Amino acid sequence: MNNYYDELIEEIEQLIEEGHIDEASFTVEKELRMPYIPQETETKLRKFRRELAAMKAEKASAKEDSMNELLNQLKGDDLSQLRAASALSKRSLRECIDAISDYLSSDPCPEAAALIIEAIAQQQIKESFVYIHDGIEAEFYGDSLVPCTESAGFRCALKYLEDWVSNDNPSMFVMCRTLLIREVYMFLPLSYEADEGRDLALHILEQVSMLNDEGLTYREVLSKYGKDSKVDLKS
Repeated sequence: MNNYYDELIEEIEQLIEEGHIDEASFTVEKELRMPYIPQETETKLRKFRRELAAMKAEKASAKEDSMNELLNQLKGDDLSQLRAASALSKRSLRECIDAISDYLSSDPCPEAAALIIEAIAQQQIKESFVYIHDGIEAEFYGDSLVPCTESAGFRCALKYLEDWVSNDNPSMFVMCRTLLIREVYMFLPLSYEADEGRDLALHILEQVSMLNDEGLTYREVLSKYGKDSKVDLKS
């Protein structure tokens, strides 16, 4: 009889390994309804039940929207646009260049547009795009863009912030880094140059410091490092 239960457990494990989730669940539930099950086997079956339930939930939530559904969501409100842009940024935008071009020229939600433009930069799409925001038009070529976190201005600003506050106030540094990332995203399709990095870092630090300690850290940095301090991006 023990051989039967050993084989049963092996069968369920094999079904799970092969991705036959529904069949494995049916087998588990069928055995759990039996009038007698050895304690050790019942424990394993109940563990399988929990694991299979989690797998089903994950499978349901991982179901992807079709490309057309995502592109239609770009025509919705800001939240719909953000959701669609986040998903589309992980897809190949070469499949929908015309739709993306139309979207960027429609004065879209700026946060969603930034996600799309960053994806265009990362995918180095060799097409011309026009981005319109608040009536201001900017034309750019996808393969000429530098992804946000690779731009010299971002790297320089982040290095300044690391030197200034990361050791003494790591939580403030995290806030500064988050705000810096948002800043460079929202500046797309433009990017900051290395010689703009220090002013950008000071701008970010001032905002965060004013919120946290009424500007104390910002003033201390200015006093300690002066206006002409430099950072070594190679370090």
